[in-house]
Amino acid sequence: MRRAKPDELNEDAKPVALLQLSEDRLRELFPVEFSQVDPLAAAEPSIGSLVQLDSGPYAVVMYGKSTGETEVSMPVSAPLARYWAAFLREVPLIANEILWTSVRVAGRPSPRKPQKTKTAAMKVSKTSR
Repeated sequence: MRRAKPDELNEDAKPVALLQLSEDRLRELFPVEFSQVDPLAAAEPSIGSLVQLDSGPYAVVMYGKSTGETEVSMPVSAPLARYWAAFLREVPLIANEILWTSVRVAGRPSPRKPQKTKTAAMKVSKTSR
C-alpha cells in the first residue's frame, strides 16, 4: 500500500464502508501519510489520504478525529465488489470494526448508513499531520 498523489484519482469516489477505528489502529492498518481534510468537506475534524493498494485499486480513507469513524470510498466507475474484496485482502479488518458496507460491495447493506458527506469535494491540504 502506498499514499497516492491526489491527481492520480481523476473521478469522484463513493462511500463503500464505514469503519470504527482508534487512531492507532488506523495507522496500523494504513501505514501511509495522512493530511488534514478541508473543514468544509467533513462533518468533524478529519484526516484523509488517497491510498493505492498493492493490487492496484484506489481508496479514499477519511478518519474523523472525534468519533473514530473512518469512511472508505472508491472510484464510482470501479467494479466495487472486486475492489472491496482486494481491500479486505490487504487491510486485515476485524469484523466488529466494520459498521456499514454498501449494498454494491456486500450484496446487502449492513444496518447503519453513513451520513451524507462531500466525499467528491474532499480537499486534503498539503500540510501533513
